Amino acid sequence: MFFSYFWKWKKWKEDFALIMRIYEKGDYCMNEVRINNTMTIDEPQNVLLGIKNLSGKNIKNIETIKKFVNSEKATCFYLDDKFNSNMECSANSSYVLVDTGYIDINGNPIFVSMRHRDGEFIGHITGTARSFANQMKSNNRRQGSSIDINYSKFINKYMQKVKGRELQHIDDETIYLVAANNRDSSFSYTPFAGLNIDDFEPVIEQVDEVIVEEKVEEQHFSKIEEEITISLLLEKFDELESYISDLKNTIQELTKEKKLSEERIEELEKHEKAYKEALVLVRDIEHNQTVEKEDDPQMYGHNLLKGKGKILVLGSGPINKKDMEMISKKNYGFDKKDLVFETDYDKITDSFGRVQSGKYKIAIVASTPHSAKGIAGNSSPLEALKTNNNFKIVVEARNEAGQLTATMTSFKKAMDEVCYKLKNWED
Repeated sequence: MFFSYFWKWKKWKEDFALIMRIYEKGDYCMNEVRINNTMTIDEPQNVLLGIKNLSGKNIKNIETIKKFVNSEKATCFYLDDKFNSNMECSANSSYVLVDTGYIDINGNPIFVSMRHRDGEFIGHITGTARSFANQMKSNNRRQGSSIDINYSKFINKYMQKVKGRELQHIDDETIYLVAANNRDSSFSYTPFAGLNIDDFEPVIEQVDEVIVEEKVEEQHFSKIEEEITISLLLEKFDELESYISDLKNTIQELTKEKKLSEERIEELEKHEKAYKEALVLVRDIEHNQTVEKEDDPQMYGHNLLKGKGKILVLGSGPINKKDMEMISKKNYGFDKKDLVFETDYDKITDSFGRVQSGKYKIAIVASTPHSAKGIAGNSSPLEALKTNNNFKIVVEARNEAGQLTATMTSFKKAMDEVCYKLKNWED
């Protein structure tokens, strides 16, 4: 075990020495990046630009995507010319969609498309699965209908597969790398492995951005907006607090060896102080919300469901059951037992009739199969619920593009609507 720890410490020092050499030279040029033995991103700078345009996030290092692809489950989906998807490469595989780990502003996963060439996959085109399906349809118009059907199957397959990931998507590049490195190593902290020297900067800049935005936005937030965001912000603050503290200690230790400037340490300490002040402010808001909720307990969360049964969540999306339970509890005050989730694609297809038995009166509908057993003459499960007199409230969880899918935003909007209708319930 001693040799194992010694090897990890030696590897960390080598990684950091490489970073310092790159920093001192002042130039870093991205050539093609080999994801694995069969996949290569030939223009990584265009991939980073594509992600920025779709998500609004500045990605500092293409190695973040490489780490995500090789560390997480179900990140590569092989496609034929009709968008039939498979988790394994076959003779019919013309493309591979590689999940970058990032999502666009509408909550849709962002992929890199690579074309099969001479026994390997090479490419850099970045976009959503929908954009690739549309491009495939334009190249093969006769198969447009088949491509649309296969695209729907792909989305449902993707949503099921990503549930098995430990980290489903990357919200913050630096935090993801720290979490991934800590998970992969028994060493207590290895923040520099595989990072560009520029990755020091987002830590400071990101904290600064959070502080500025929150101090401004909190003045204009409505109660419902605060309820939606505060619990999520607190979780991120907790992670940042630990990260900044460890990073500051690490830099202090390296100051003597690497001659990092005292100004750099002072700068980090200044941002840490401002960050902690912002954390106090956010916790004050959370406390005030808790007091307000307790002042009117009958008009909040679980108490709104008295005599009305449970909320059925039908369908799925990029977020999983655990995410939706967290949102419904922390932001809306519902108990875990207040919601029933029917998210499995095959179960919805084969036994949709049982959810219409009269057991439920309230439903949130996300991504579901286009057809299912038990929808009678209706065109979809959604329409079947809307025409079922047993259901008093049927709410659609749609993203900004109008698609039925459970994203963080669409699920919160759906919960807002459910709460509003519960408060105005009429038997």
